[in-house]
Amino acid sequence: MPDFRKSSPAVMLACASVILTLALGIRHSFGLFLQPMSMDNGWGREVFGFAVALQNLLWGITQPFTGMLADRFGARRVLFAGGLLYALGLVLMANSTTALGLTLAIGIFVGIGMSCTTFNIVFGALGRAYSAERRSVVLASPALRAHSASSRCCRSRWY
Repeated sequence: MPDFRKSSPAVMLACASVILTLALGIRHSFGLFLQPMSMDNGWGREVFGFAVALQNLLWGITQPFTGMLADRFGARRVLFAGGLLYALGLVLMANSTTALGLTLAIGIFVGIGMSCTTFNIVFGALGRAYSAERRSVVLASPALRAHSASSRCCRSRWY
């Protein structure tokens, strides 16, 4: 029976691609919700824009701290906690009826969740899994870059 606690580098690369595709693909779709949520709740576009701007700020500001947590407790735990925060933010976003609720959901929960589930954690784990000779090839691989292409492809259908 295989030991799933210690994954092979190839499995880690595949999982990293899926994680980045999900985390960034969902984030890239937020623009689709601007008009319907603003119209349903009577908000101007500045409410949604502020929440997304706060998300971007928190995503960047918290990356050094989530990286330190990953170094101390492991990338798996940080990814799991970030996934829970991200999911909580999405649920709160879907049910938010106030500007504060939307700002908390998208701005804080999703912003910190993204810091725990994107580049700094995933690339750090992959960097440790591969030897120094193969590291640059793996981190620049098309499998990791597929998240960008897939999210753009999916978005282009609605624009």
